[in-house]
Amino acid sequence: MEDIESIRSTRSNRLMNIVNKLKKKVPKVLDDIELEPLDTFEIPRPEAEEKHNLPENPLYFEEKRDIEPVDKSDSFLVESLRSLNYSPPGYQVWNHYYEDPNQKYPNSLKINLKSGEYLDSFDYQIIGFLIKDGINLYKVLHEDNVRLVNEHMIYLMDPKIQSRIEEIYQDNLLFHKENLPSKDLTRLDYLLYGKNIEYLSIDSKEKVLIDTPLEEDLESKVSSTYDLDLGNTLVLPVIKSLDLFYNKFRYRRWKIYAQNYDSSLLEYYGSILVDKKLDSQYSEGYIRFGWGKMNGKATLVPIENVDYNPMISIGYHRQIDYLKTTTPKKIKQMGGGEDVVGKKIPLDGDSGVEVPMNLLKSIINDGTKLYEIYKYYQPFPNRIFNGALKLKIETSLDEPSVNIDSILGTWTFADVENYGGFIYKKDITNELNDNFAIIKVCYNTPLQNMEEVPEIFVQHDLYGDVDANEFGYWFICKNNTDIDSWKPLFYSPVLNNVISSIPLVKDWYDINLFKVNIGDENTPVSVSVKEDIEDSEKMINTAKNSRFLLFPWDLDLSNHNEELKLNINSWVRIIKDFDYNGFNLRYFIGKVVAINENQDKNMVYTIKMEFPFPVDSNIDNIELLESFIEVLDYDNSILKYYKYLEENKSILTKRKIEDSRHYQKRMENRVSANLSYSHVDNFLLENSTYKVYDYYLQSMVLSKDSQFSPFIIDVSKQQIKLGYHLNHEFIDIDPFCKPSVKKHILEKIINYCKKICLTKDLTNMYNCTISNNWPPKIGDKVYIMEGLYKGEVAKINDIIIDLNHGNNGEALVNILGDFEKNKTKSKKPWFVKPNNKKKGGSNVVNYKISMNYLLPYHEDENEEVSENNLNKKLGYPGSMLLTMTFNETSSNSEEFVECVHNDVDTINYKISYNKMGIELKNGEYFEITKGEYKGFIATLLLNDRNSVEFMEKKPKQEYRDSERAGEEIIMKNSEEGIVRLGVQPIITVKLAKDLYHTMDDLGSDIKSFVDKISDNPIKLIYSTNSLISETKKLNGGRSLAIERIMENSKLKLVGGSKNPLMELSVLLGNKYNKVSKNINVRKVRKRKTLF
Repeated sequence: MEDIESIRSTRSNRLMNIVNKLKKKVPKVLDDIELEPLDTFEIPRPEAEEKHNLPENPLYFEEKRDIEPVDKSDSFLVESLRSLNYSPPGYQVWNHYYEDPNQKYPNSLKINLKSGEYLDSFDYQIIGFLIKDGINLYKVLHEDNVRLVNEHMIYLMDPKIQSRIEEIYQDNLLFHKENLPSKDLTRLDYLLYGKNIEYLSIDSKEKVLIDTPLEEDLESKVSSTYDLDLGNTLVLPVIKSLDLFYNKFRYRRWKIYAQNYDSSLLEYYGSILVDKKLDSQYSEGYIRFGWGKMNGKATLVPIENVDYNPMISIGYHRQIDYLKTTTPKKIKQMGGGEDVVGKKIPLDGDSGVEVPMNLLKSIINDGTKLYEIYKYYQPFPNRIFNGALKLKIETSLDEPSVNIDSILGTWTFADVENYGGFIYKKDITNELNDNFAIIKVCYNTPLQNMEEVPEIFVQHDLYGDVDANEFGYWFICKNNTDIDSWKPLFYSPVLNNVISSIPLVKDWYDINLFKVNIGDENTPVSVSVKEDIEDSEKMINTAKNSRFLLFPWDLDLSNHNEELKLNINSWVRIIKDFDYNGFNLRYFIGKVVAINENQDKNMVYTIKMEFPFPVDSNIDNIELLESFIEVLDYDNSILKYYKYLEENKSILTKRKIEDSRHYQKRMENRVSANLSYSHVDNFLLENSTYKVYDYYLQSMVLSKDSQFSPFIIDVSKQQIKLGYHLNHEFIDIDPFCKPSVKKHILEKIINYCKKICLTKDLTNMYNCTISNNWPPKIGDKVYIMEGLYKGEVAKINDIIIDLNHGNNGEALVNILGDFEKNKTKSKKPWFVKPNNKKKGGSNVVNYKISMNYLLPYHEDENEEVSENNLNKKLGYPGSMLLTMTFNETSSNSEEFVECVHNDVDTINYKISYNKMGIELKNGEYFEITKGEYKGFIATLLLNDRNSVEFMEKKPKQEYRDSERAGEEIIMKNSEEGIVRLGVQPIITVKLAKDLYHTMDDLGSDIKSFVDKISDNPIKLIYSTNSLISETKKLNGGRSLAIERIMENSKLKLVGGSKNPLMELSVLLGNKYNKVSKNINVRKVRKRKTLF
């Protein structure tokens, strides 16, 4: 089962989607394959030597052709009515992709449409055929628009061939009735699409494999107890559904194909639901099946994967039907396919959102400015609403009635849909159980107006017209006879036929009171229908429907945290499929214009649609329940961001993304050096903040990458693991600190995880831990995320973790690439394909750079950029893998639910005070020699382990870039000459308040200052190198400390404000501090560059 609201309900959208795929894959021949209505997976078809299109010359049918007989080969359980399988002269098959041979007019035929005495002004092309309620319907195409028309509306553009088509049609019907296909599918087997046919010869030593099989011979696995009777097995092609285990990630749908009447194709037979564990044992492709039992029921049972060769006989539809009449056997399942366990599984499979692109392009400036669709249509973040595979019926009564007691228990989806409602049958626990079913039926008259309840039957799949029968009801029924009719026990009225797909309704009523109006003497019975799913499945559903938009910059969203409520004039988007006059309104935007309450006490919202739908003016106002809409905010709508952009346009237009002139110089150097992503630097240099924001928002429109949508790493009853590759623009890159998630993004992710932990109706409570894949290791490929070589790929040769090096260590890397100097500046925006550099070589060897500037390399990021898929990452590569782990907790209160972001443990430098030649005791006196507390006397505070603390001091001013220790730090302001010191030993002290208060001669201002900050611990560099150290030990004890207090107060050395990092540069002989404060006269030669 897929989404409740999308399964089979939006016919026109699905039809359009199929046609678009067909046009894309086979531009000239728009043939189609009729799949089961539950999904729209298309099997690729290789080009045949003979096209099955209707020839323009009708004399073609009069030509006589020589027929070369083929050897007769008896197929298993198939009786051939003729000795040869051939097409007689004048016979041409055109319904190659349909099980039903009743198609009269072939695909690709050009036609007109007639209505009464008038012809349509457009030309159409037939692209498909189906039968609905006994009526022959054709799918016809004009430009990008598809219509479903009755057969009698077709008018041939060349009427002369009408009689000939009729003759061929009749011959086609007769031929399908009398003839059976050959069993050699070598030439046109869909599963071999794209393979070299020459490899399929019998003598070929090289086999074409659908998937890599296990090396072990499968036949050797067969136990003597389960010897295979090949006469009772069939080899059938299997296509697995794109969505992996979409029935709450427990089952996967296998679509089974077989031969039928035409040897040039495989026709769809049916599907089975396969458990996750069993699915992992088989690869998609050819599988041998037997007739056995699974879960106590007779069914087709997979036995083994089979490698294709021309000697294999593919099963027929009639063979499968016969096999079902035999006695189920005990079958050993040998597998042989690839184990899929451990692969990343998207939350909603690979299908994503079916965007009505043709509709959007036709309305919004003919598609030339499609990004403007954000005002009307917002498909991401998408929402997924799954139908339950199993339901359970419960009661609150201690002694329920016989009827109520008989329906209690578990119910399973029967894979049948009537009147848009899924039918469920009660699980049989013993042979004495009667059969029970929950069935949806719609009438054109209310039930209470009928003399008796009509007989209820389970009809074929997709039966029932909900538009023509507006009064719908759910019935809980019983069947304990051999006839097909069902006796209703309880019923529940359906308020909206279109949206009621699953019987999760509140109130059920006794069928004996159907004539009594609800609310009078007819009160609900004590019966409740609920989903029967595990905690993990409920939490996955919450994860699907809690996704949010990602925007790199933290905007001033002061009103964002206000509680969002649905009110008149609220802007909303529709989040479930809603079919209205042929249009699927899902993800379109509208405004609430009225609010009412229905008879079931649910709020109903009248929405005025913003999008100008063609041909239907009445679509402006629709009524929806609250569960179908959500209020627009910054988490689900780009519209809100554009509104912010316009409100602050004047400010943002004057501002640059990079406001540090020092760093702008570094960007200019990267542009001149023509690095792989120099066009990104150039774009950011030449455009205002407004322009950059605007381009980024354009790239988010209709892009699934615009949302936070994790993938599933692992799911079990006790634990769920989700993963997400967070792109570089959402990560803070800092020379002194490890890469970290930007604060405003991390808050959203933590709230997302909390929401999952607090999913309703969980059996247990859960906590969440967020971790990441940093740091990389020696030998890893990495992306350089800042500095001279920003955006380049490198490989780590060594990592240095020691004093006088940057915090978290510094890496020696080989930078991979070939850089050409002195190129002209690129004018390309960030979404233009990066420069083509030679990868794999090493242009720069053992380049030292901070580990904080490196992100692990991720293969999926190395994708080409196209105009249809703007590079939302601002052009730079690099990401960090976040892992969100949800574990059961013993807590029984929501107040104690935790969501923690784990940081990397502190680096152990493995150095002691003794090795450094330093002896320290708690309470010893120190004089502060640098910084804002210069001249003050402090006492030492040691930790319990008496261990050394190491850290790298940051400058007080705002810094921007620094690749390694010992180099100048690029500042945001005009400050220059500040050198990065690297990691140093640190001591913690407090000002010696007791000493200052014993001295009467000190000024009150000094004592007041000491009182104010004496309780605050101060961290200072304490090194044997006096040029670096910020303090010195007073070996004379208390008396020397008092003496230094008096001397410093007299010399007014107390409270110096010089930056120790600046002082170091002076002591080292640098003259950076003498450079003019006018940044424009700054000497370029003093900046470390590529040259």
